[in-house]
Amino acid sequence: MTYCIFLAYPEHQLTFARAVKHDLQPRTVFVAKDDVPPGQAWMNALPAVQRQAHASILLLDNIGVRSPYVQDEIITAIRAHRSARRPLLPVFLDDSSSPYGLGGFQAVRRVGERDHEVLADIREWATRNLSCCSPVAGRQSIATAGSSLSGPSTPLPLSSDGHVRVRDFPRGPLVDAKYAGLELIQGVAEVVPVDDAIGIIRKANELRREADPGDDRPMMIPETALPGLRPARHFWHVALDQARLQGPRMYAALMLAIPYTQLPATAAEARTRFILDHIDKI
Repeated sequence: MTYCIFLAYPEHQLTFARAVKHDLQPRTVFVAKDDVPPGQAWMNALPAVQRQAHASILLLDNIGVRSPYVQDEIITAIRAHRSARRPLLPVFLDDSSSPYGLGGFQAVRRVGERDHEVLADIREWATRNLSCCSPVAGRQSIATAGSSLSGPSTPLPLSSDGHVRVRDFPRGPLVDAKYAGLELIQGVAEVVPVDDAIGIIRKANELRREADPGDDRPMMIPETALPGLRPARHFWHVALDQARLQGPRMYAALMLAIPYTQLPATAAEARTRFILDHIDKI
């Protein structure tokens, strides 16, 4: 089943998300808490449903914009808008600033407790931009959409977040030095100590090889790369710069190998910025 609208929201805004879904009937609106069946992995189902949806509505607040899961849904929505002109509506439920990539979109903002005004604005946007009004087809189609990512005819995504792959990035030119900024370096250093870094680099090399099996350009060499560098921020400063100089795919592979869901907000924002600035330049 293809949903009319994918509704992205932080978990604590579930009540308002359900209000939006109810208000937009008879359009089919996907709310993960209600529409992912028991036992289905969210990280498989959500990207598949969002990629197929006709539009995305993003419910955002100061907590939500720092969520790595919401950030990935923002990336998917922007990519769908860029590649297929699918409508995208950011809805800010407090005074949070617009995340990177959404500054060019007209947004709805809630003032005080005027939920009815926000719902009216969302309803008007949907009337102008969407003609899809299919009845809800039930949960079975969601299970199919999620499981299709791991079916025998579909290769598993290379990344841990389920919908960004190393092969989505261009092979060149070199990555701008700004992407190995202090926020990203410090954030990665907080999450991955030097003793665990060798495994991360090996995983990054595997991702690059899977994306470019016939490419014999040099990879990062974990056994000899940066031995003994302490503290962790010094190690990751050199490691990220080494990946950067091997091009967008090696840099992306290293970032996707890092456990990104644990990154601090500023480091996660730097990761999002890199993905949005490079992933469509193929």
